[in-house]
Amino acid sequence: MKKYDIVMPVVKQDAVKIINNYEILKKYLNFNKIIMLGSDDVEQEIKKIKNLKIEFINENEILDGLTFPEIKELILKRGGNPKRTGWYLQQFLKLGYSLVCKSEYYIVWDSDTIPLKKIDFFDDNTPYFDIKSEYHKPYFITIENLFSNNYKKEINGSFISEHMVFKTEYVRNMIEEINKNKKIPGNKFYEKIINAIDNVNNLNNSGFSEFETYGTFVYNKFKDSYKIRNWKSLREGIFYFPLPLNQLQINWLAKKYDAISFEKHDTLCKLNKLWNNKFVYKHFSIGFIIFITYPIMMIRKIVLRTMRSKIK
Repeated sequence: MKKYDIVMPVVKQDAVKIINNYEILKKYLNFNKIIMLGSDDVEQEIKKIKNLKIEFINENEILDGLTFPEIKELILKRGGNPKRTGWYLQQFLKLGYSLVCKSEYYIVWDSDTIPLKKIDFFDDNTPYFDIKSEYHKPYFITIENLFSNNYKKEINGSFISEHMVFKTEYVRNMIEEINKNKKIPGNKFYEKIINAIDNVNNLNNSGFSEFETYGTFVYNKFKDSYKIRNWKSLREGIFYFPLPLNQLQINWLAKKYDAISFEKHDTLCKLNKLWNNKFVYKHFSIGFIIFITYPIMMIRKIVLRTMRSKIK
């Protein structure tokens, strides 16, 4: 299996999560090291550990001007909500890392995601695009604006998953092409991306995806350099399982999924003991459990979303 570095933009809580999940990541992903991009408090967490292949790069040192205050100011200038600053910053850091990367490839892996089996991101030397089912129109409006309508959606599905294999050369090419677009205000690629989002409503919600943009760019320009593969992951991990996962749970989940994510905005279902037991693991599939609990999960999501909107 081809080896690689994993790059993760993180906050302090994410760093702790990665350290706790390190052995599972090491077991199933063939990485050289994990590189955390973050602020000083992330570095302090990393200093507490020993014998783990984890390195730290201060997020403010990736690219001159690419900082939290700068992104916040750009959003405010567009009349946007600064609460989305961190969400946009972590995307820009993933792309900006290409400008300091010395390897042919680097892999971005979401800090809230745990692999459930051995995963090879390359077929010999050809990387995979792992495809899921999603479509968010504002992402493609931004892509059209960034590249003057030269690149269109080319696949059934989405390049957005819990990871991306970035080819350093291609990310640099994409950044260079964005920077050359004189129709969009800004001197740096991240300024132009913020300004390419078509309206404030999309800016305040989800107006740009680094994975969808990179995938669309590469598939239009370098189509044969990647292979397409369907990726199966469970995003609602925290609804179904308490952490940490044990090996019995991992083996059960791996029959259907490649990975599982534990998103911080969700919480564990109080009914979880109904399916978290050896009898269920032996006699039922995780697919069946999700099928019968899906209505409960969706009602719960709607209630939580409504409560959060009232708090705002």
